[in-house]
Amino acid sequence: MLTPHSVESLKGIQKWGKFMGYLTIIMGVIHALLGLFAFVVGAIPGIVTIFLGLFILRAAKNAEKLVIGYDEHSMNEMLDNFRKYLKVQGILLIISLVLLVVTMLFYGVIFASFI
Repeated sequence: MLTPHSVESLKGIQKWGKFMGYLTIIMGVIHALLGLFAFVVGAIPGIVTIFLGLFILRAAKNAEKLVIGYDEHSMNEMLDNFRKYLKVQGILLIISLVLLVVTMLFYGVIFASFI
C-alpha cells in the first residue's frame, strides 16, 4: 500500500524521469553522431549515454504504473532500472577518475622533464 507521500514521490519520478530520460537520450544521440568523426570510437560515450537515458525512462514508466496502482513487478522493475543507471554511472565516474590521474601523472612527467 502506498502512502500519499510515496505517490507524490512517484509522480515526481514519473515527471522528471521522463524529462531527463528523453533529454539524456537526445544528448546521447548528439554525442554519438559527433563522435563518429573521431574514428567511431568517439561514438561510444554517446551510445552509453543513450542507454543511461533508457534506464531513466523505463524507471519513469514503471513509476507511472505504480501511481495508477501498486504492482510489485513494476516496483521491482523501477528499482532495477535505477540500479542499472547507478552502476553504469559509477563505472563511468571510476573510468574518468583513472583517466584524470593518468593524465595528471603524464603532465607531471612532462613538466618535470623541462626542469
